[in-house]
Amino acid sequence: MRKLEFMRKVGFVIGIIVLCISVMPLSNGLPVQADEPPQPAPPQPQAAPLLPPPAEPPPVIDGHGTGFIPPRVGGSQVGQGMSGGPLGGALLLQPPAFDWRNQSKVTAVKNQGACGSCYAFASIANVESKVLIDTGTNATPGPDYSENNSKECNWRELNNYDCPCPPGFPWGSCDGGTYDILASLFSQKGIVDEANDPYVAADVACNGSCPYNKTLLDWRIISTMSYPNTNTLKNYIQNNGPVYTTLWVCETYFNGSYDGSFTFNYTGTPGDPNHAVLIVGWNDSDAQHPDQQTGQPGRCWIVKNSWGQGWGDLGYFYMTYGTSNIGWWSSYMDDWQDYDNNGGILYYDDDCWDNSWGYGTTTAWGLCKFIPQNNTTATRVEFWTTDAITDVDIYL
Repeated sequence: MRKLEFMRKVGFVIGIIVLCISVMPLSNGLPVQADEPPQPAPPQPQAAPLLPPPAEPPPVIDGHGTGFIPPRVGGSQVGQGMSGGPLGGALLLQPPAFDWRNQSKVTAVKNQGACGSCYAFASIANVESKVLIDTGTNATPGPDYSENNSKECNWRELNNYDCPCPPGFPWGSCDGGTYDILASLFSQKGIVDEANDPYVAADVACNGSCPYNKTLLDWRIISTMSYPNTNTLKNYIQNNGPVYTTLWVCETYFNGSYDGSFTFNYTGTPGDPNHAVLIVGWNDSDAQHPDQQTGQPGRCWIVKNSWGQGWGDLGYFYMTYGTSNIGWWSSYMDDWQDYDNNGGILYYDDDCWDNSWGYGTTTAWGLCKFIPQNNTTATRVEFWTTDAITDVDIYL
């Protein structure tokens, strides 16, 4: 059944002001005006600081687009391990090598072309693998969902949203984005089949008439502006499936000459992530893909790219643990359902979580008011939260 969703997609803390009434003493039967102590000013909501916008748009490298734009909310505002604990589930015995492709839970490599739509390809790849795992089916033929509908029909693309930075830096379509904006699209509307909205490597109009196939119910953040620890990230991958992540790519290393025969190990200080990809596994001693610096067996993530099967190792590459800021902004779809035309949602915010407000306290009450048109049944309540240990009491 499609969810009836009550959501307010903004982090918030609301203070309660208590008014105190005092009784003043009397002298000779007449009221005496006592000096009242100064009253503290009511607490005023304050917005959490936002991350600075990127200095330049995501690059195009040898005709291959990138397209990741970091969210403005991050850093100290978001707790590490938002997925119910720092290890994303029960601690597993991690093998020295693990690859979801060996279980046929990874769909085919696709090609984004020169369009900056990596965020759509990495997000859809995560969704496709999660559906394969949850349904116990194999990648052949497997689900094939529409990156084109994802990049063209999200709220930011439809509303020509620009970040507050130099002109000409919009979000959505081929201009770039992140899983955040698609998590909102997938939960509020749905996920479309590729056959109903085939990919075009250009900025085209949203096809709003496509039938939806799946609805996202639960999306979880593993990390923001930091590497989440190799064993932690391994545990998420092994417990939950391939993970959406980001990294910094530059043409000096990450170019068309890479044939997948070695493991990337960048030298120098990496830049901020600008490309979104899917980690499908790891290898602690990969002799077939030696470290590009040392020549020793690679200690690497196995990563699905979206530059076609003719690039790298049939579309894959290998990246040394923690290098090039890989692992930043990692996340995954945790729960979903088949789309239900009879369901409905009630929500305020069309866009994703893009700011947080607070009064400087960790305990507060908030109210979201919805008036359904008919008597109905509430089946789910959803919202953004900033930490795995957040304790929320919900009253309807």
